[in-house]
Amino acid sequence: LMQFTGLKDKNGKEIWEGDIVEYAVQDDGGGWDVCRGSVEFTDCAFQVKLIDGCDFNGSYEFLCDWDKCEVIGNIYEHGDLLNGKQ
Repeated sequence: LMQFTGLKDKNGKEIWEGDIVEYAVQDDGGGWDVCRGSVEFTDCAFQVKLIDGCDFNGSYEFLCDWDKCEVIGNIYEHGDLLNGKQ
């Protein structure tokens, strides 16, 4: 079963475990990268397993600003987003 995180994205949409989210992070050069990842419950917290757009693909990131990300799908209905495809 998917768990509700209790959080909402920048559009007010509920964030659930298994959702795929996008968010911007500042790179070392001062520019912005768009990262994509799936929401998972790991290490007693909801985290994003990075999929695409960041240098740390496959690792987990704990987001403090969930309200700055955007839900773009979920791993069950939009599996093609896991491969970096639009």
